[in-house]
Amino acid sequence: MPELSGMPMDELLAWVDRYVTPRADEDPGLKHAVAELRSRLEYLNEVGLGYLTSDRSTRSLSGGEIERVGLTTCLGASLTDTLFVLDEPTVGLHPRDTSRLISAMNRLKKRGNTLVVVEHEEAVMRAADCLVDMGPGSGTNGGRILAQGSLAEILENAVILYIWVTPEESRRKNADRADPNDPGSNLHHGVPMAVMLGDYGCDDMEYLIKNTDVEDTVTVKAHGTTYHVPIGVFDNRVDKTSFLRSEPDKWDKDKVAEVTKAIRQATDAMFSHYNR
Repeated sequence: MPELSGMPMDELLAWVDRYVTPRADEDPGLKHAVAELRSRLEYLNEVGLGYLTSDRSTRSLSGGEIERVGLTTCLGASLTDTLFVLDEPTVGLHPRDTSRLISAMNRLKKRGNTLVVVEHEEAVMRAADCLVDMGPGSGTNGGRILAQGSLAEILENAVILYIWVTPEESRRKNADRADPNDPGSNLHHGVPMAVMLGDYGCDDMEYLIKNTDVEDTVTVKAHGTTYHVPIGVFDNRVDKTSFLRSEPDKWDKDKVAEVTKAIRQATDAMFSHYNR
């Protein structure tokens, strides 16, 4: 048993198929038990947990792993007319397994269940029947519905306000956000510097703007349709906004006027092609 409990789920499934399943056909009682065991192992593999071992402590699991373990229980129970609430189930999930997780969630949906998923993974959002974007900020600064509907409906009504900064400025702001002693920090954590120094920003907004079909828009192709999403650019490559993190009574009026003018120009451009 210690050897089996220390075996990853994907290997355990192969072991069961090789040594247990053939014998189960000879015993009706064992056949049902093995079928249940195989079903649970298959579900664990399906949601990207094939690397887990049964002797793994639940306290060592990430939030996403716990969500997916719970999902396999629901799949095995064949529940119907049930509301499932999942909080970022893709956390810790390898990108190649995301489609398998989506398939598992779709199976629950097809049984007549409703799934509410808190998620930022693009593939999961694209698979949703309805998207609800909450904001604009976090905590007390959020709680408002900013967008709601299918992906196609949101793209048809979307606009983009692009804050253009240099990579160096982006890294500096990231470092500022990561300082827990900075009263202006709104996140109290930042992106690891290894990520900031890598080839991030693969969807280069400047490239998308220059290579669009319609001026002052970004061309997005999705669901067999081409969308021209209006965009306004607030050029902050030469920093204009850091002073706003100080107390309002210390703000320089000329700097406030400069920022106000730049944002107004960006939003005017953004809405010049908005015909909703």
